[in-house]
Amino acid sequence: MAMAQTSTQICHMCAESSGVLYCYECQHALCTICRELHDMIPATSEHTITTTSTIDLAVVGQKSQCSQHDKEFLFFCVNCNEFICSKCVISTHKNHSFSGITETVSEERDKAKLQITDLRAKIEPLPKIMDKMRCHIDHLQVASKKCHDTINYVRNDLDAYIGTRTKIRITEIDDNETLEQQRYQSFMNDSKHILKKYTQVISELENLLSEKHDITFHSCYGVTNIEIQNLVDVPTEPSLTQVPFVENKMLYREIIAHMESKVEDSLCQSCTNHQDKIDELLKEKEKLEIRFERCSTQMTQKDEEIRSLTLKIEGLKIKSSTQMTRKDEEIRSLTLEIDGLKNKLKDVDAKQVQHVEETCDETDNQESTSSDDEADSQESASSE
Repeated sequence: MAMAQTSTQICHMCAESSGVLYCYECQHALCTICRELHDMIPATSEHTITTTSTIDLAVVGQKSQCSQHDKEFLFFCVNCNEFICSKCVISTHKNHSFSGITETVSEERDKAKLQITDLRAKIEPLPKIMDKMRCHIDHLQVASKKCHDTINYVRNDLDAYIGTRTKIRITEIDDNETLEQQRYQSFMNDSKHILKKYTQVISELENLLSEKHDITFHSCYGVTNIEIQNLVDVPTEPSLTQVPFVENKMLYREIIAHMESKVEDSLCQSCTNHQDKIDELLKEKEKLEIRFERCSTQMTQKDEEIRSLTLKIEGLKIKSSTQMTRKDEEIRSLTLEIDGLKNKLKDVDAKQVQHVEETCDETDNQESTSSDDEADSQESASSE
C-alpha cells in the first residue's frame, strides 16, 4: 500500500523530527522521543500507537473521526454496526445498544484469527493437489504418447497384414488365371490339329466314294482305313473351372482371425499367473470333491446307523409297551386278589372280634358268679 505524503509525517509535538509513529486517537504522527512524553500524560497513556510504515495516514485520519460531527469515535453501535461519537449517542443513535470499541475490535480480531486458521486449513491441501495434478498431467502426456504408439503399431501391423494378404490373394487369382488359360489354350491347339486331321480323312472318304472301280476303291480304302485307325480320339470337353471365390466377409474374417490371434497371444503372455491360480483352484477343487465324497460316504453310514437305531428303538418301544400291558394286567389281577384277601380278612376279623367278645362275656359271667359265691361264703361265715 502506498503511504500518503502529508504533513502528519512530521512529529506533531516537536515539529522537527520525522513522525515514525502514529497515534490513532490523537491522529498525529510522533517521533520516538515525543512518544515517551505522550505516554507519560495520563489522558493519552492508553492511546493506540503504531508505526507509520504499516498504515496509510490519510485513510486512517479519515476513518478515525465521525464524518457527521467531526468527533473522535468513542463507541460501537450494535444496532447499526458502525462506530459513533459522543454526539451520535444522544442524536441519531439514541436508545441504540452500544459496546466499547476495544471490546468490539477484540471480537473482530478473534474472528479474524479464526478466519485465518480456517482459510489456511482450506488452502493447505491445494499445493499437494496442484503437485498431484502436475504429475498427473505429465502422466497423461506419457500415457497418451504410449496410446498413440500402440494405435500406430496396431495400424501398421494391420496395414502390413492386409497388404500381405492382398498380395497373396491377388497372386493366387492371377496364377489360377494363367494356369487355366494355358490349359484351355493347349486344348484349343490340340482340338484344332485333330479337327484338321479328321476333316482331311472325311474328305478322302468322300472322294473315295466317287470311285467306280471296286479294286481301286478297295485298295484306297485300305490305306484310308489305316489312317482312321491311327486317328487320335476326339478330346472330351474340359471342365470349366471358376475363378476362386472371394467374398468381403471372408477377407474380414481373416483380418479378425489375425487380430484375435494377437489378442490371444497378448492374453496368454499376461495371464501366466492367472493360469497358475486356475491350476491351484482346480487342485483345490479336486481335494474338496474327494473330501465331499468321504463326507457323503460317512453321512450315508451315519444315516444307516440312525435308521438301524430307529428300528431298534421302535422294537424296544413295542416290546416295552407289551411288557407294560402285561404288567398292568398283573397289577390289576394282584389288585383283585388283594381286594379279595382284604374282604376275607374283614370277615375273619369280624368273627374273631365276635369270638373275643363272646369269650369276654363268658369270663365276666364266670367272674360274677364266683364273686357271688364268695360273698355268700363270707356271709355264712360271719353268721356262724
